[in-house]
Amino acid sequence: YQGEELGYWGAKNNGDEFVRAPIRWTTEGSVAAKALNGKVDYNMLTGSMSVEFQEQNDDSILKVYRRFARARNTNKALALGEMAEVSCNADELAVWTMTYEGQSVLVVHNFRNTPAKAVFTDYKLSKCLVSNGDYSAAKDGTLSLGPFSSVVFEQ
Repeated sequence: YQGEELGYWGAKNNGDEFVRAPIRWTTEGSVAAKALNGKVDYNMLTGSMSVEFQEQNDDSILKVYRRFARARNTNKALALGEMAEVSCNADELAVWTMTYEGQSVLVVHNFRNTPAKAVFTDYKLSKCLVSNGDYSAAKDGTLSLGPFSSVVFEQ
């Protein structure tokens, strides 16, 4: 959906036009609310949801999208790899590998609002390709992730 990389939201139950908000490029100025015809939630088009504002914040949704897109565009396993689920002793984590032409990555996401910990003895946790949020990896294979964190390790 247009604007997803800025945190915009919408509902598709009334058609595509409800998920196509105009991009707010700068923090100043206004968006023509009347032109939106009630089809977009005007409240989300604030200065803090603008490209200009989010470019100044390393933890913004826009910067996260850019980091993960850059990683995908520079790593064939992440871009083209075949996914394989990895079993894990922590239900709050989604874990899989992606492998392509001998290159492999381990992808780990914590989708909960609480920290999570799991042990990955069969995987290397030493070379982070990209991450978002807090994580720590111990030499014994223990991986700790903060709430809503993600990390991708080269294998």
